[in-house]
Amino acid sequence: MANDRVHFTQLLAQLEDAFDVLTDTMVLAPVGYYAQLPYIYEDDVERYRRGELTLQLGHLTGEAAVRAGVSALRRYQRHDDDVSGKYSGKYPGVLFLENPDDVLETIAVINQLKDDIAACVQDRRLMRRGNKLVAVHQRNHLQKHEFLHAHGEGYIAYQLYRQIDVVNAGADDEMSRLRSVNFHWISKNADKYLDVETAVPFLMAAPPNKLPLSDKVRLRDILHERVNTHRFCVRKTRNDTVNASLYFGTNGTSRPVTTSINASQPILLTNYGRPEKVTVHPLKPHDPTRRRDNRTGSQWECLDDELSLYYRPMTEAERDSLHADR
Repeated sequence: MANDRVHFTQLLAQLEDAFDVLTDTMVLAPVGYYAQLPYIYEDDVERYRRGELTLQLGHLTGEAAVRAGVSALRRYQRHDDDVSGKYSGKYPGVLFLENPDDVLETIAVINQLKDDIAACVQDRRLMRRGNKLVAVHQRNHLQKHEFLHAHGEGYIAYQLYRQIDVVNAGADDEMSRLRSVNFHWISKNADKYLDVETAVPFLMAAPPNKLPLSDKVRLRDILHERVNTHRFCVRKTRNDTVNASLYFGTNGTSRPVTTSINASQPILLTNYGRPEKVTVHPLKPHDPTRRRDNRTGSQWECLDDELSLYYRPMTEAERDSLHADR
């Protein structure tokens, strides 16, 4: 543990040095886009999770966007102890990199250091599983949190780990070059399907202050009664994220090539010809009702809101599969 702390400190110092080199060397066109999103404070987390908090957007362009974007690339600490580390920290934007040959190696070093930092915090080790080597985290979520916060600097893990994305706009080929970047919100559920063998232990392990014993018994009986007729799952709405859809030319086909990447921090574009040839569609206003609507679903009914435990009738195919397995 002590060696890990020393190693972590050394990696952070190397990361800061690499960022100094990047900011000193990088040349950016005096255009760009940056979406200003407010921080979410701990007092507002419950409202945000319930889909009752609207995030007010601001938009920067030109040199103001460049300054904000460069600053965001190396932002991985809370600016205030009351800020939620889980729900804050989105800095969508796009910057136009004019000298990629001078800085791509430095960006690669930064991304490798970020991965090394993640491996250090996670105590990631390669272990053999059958015929494969897999990366296994020796620290659980709480231990990672404690390791990071032992440094007392308010580090936010996913901001510290996330890689800098560099996109080649492909201006060398007019047919297939990047046409536009479209920023948009993504709301997804993280559904974990349960059968009775896994649902009952999950239910009974809930803290008494979250679910009294009488409610546990009632829900357990429902699970057993409907084991042959219903599906069960824990439905948790993930944090709203911002993605960027990249629309390229047709490349000789009838349809344009589209790809989507996470845009939680500014994207660097290279080989774009002239910046005005790439249309940037700003992030639209945040709509919290999408978060609520996404959580409800058309068929799922809530068994217990505290545990986010839901159920729905099995489809005919699911019933047939269940009987076939017996």
